[in-house]
Amino acid sequence: MQKKGQLLSEPFVFVFALIVGAMILIWGTNYVIKLNEVGESVELTSFVSKLRKDVESFYYLDEGSSKIINIRLPSKIDFICIKGDNSFNNQAIINGYPGFDFILENNDNNLFFLPTDAYQRTIYGINNLKPGLQNPSCFKNGEKAKITTKAEYVEITKAN
Repeated sequence: MQKKGQLLSEPFVFVFALIVGAMILIWGTNYVIKLNEVGESVELTSFVSKLRKDVESFYYLDEGSSKIINIRLPSKIDFICIKGDNSFNNQAIINGYPGFDFILENNDNNLFFLPTDAYQRTIYGINNLKPGLQNPSCFKNGEKAKITTKAEYVEITKAN
């Protein structure tokens, strides 16, 4: 036999259970989104690490040695750009991303991901890596590039 006070408390238990369930669902969704962002950041860092290892190993090979690399990056990244020491002559990419020329001029690193605000870190440095004819030399996400050993450095160009 139930008392009147117990009948009135039953709806409050259901409402409380719904609120707790909704909070768990929101927290879980938030956590999955953050975990996905961390995974994409790791993917970006592992690409840079692999490229760095390739450049280091090709630097010591005979001149003319080359390798085709696939540029597979998270979907937030549009381009990967490598700058050289000379003046910049790739106006199409510089004009397409306002402020990129300022970043290029005021940074000693040579590897950039566009857009530069896609992740916390989108600027890296790889020793002995230089672009081909265009400066900066940019490659679309999903393209293939070719690294080639030169006398004093490793050059990256578009794969034919």
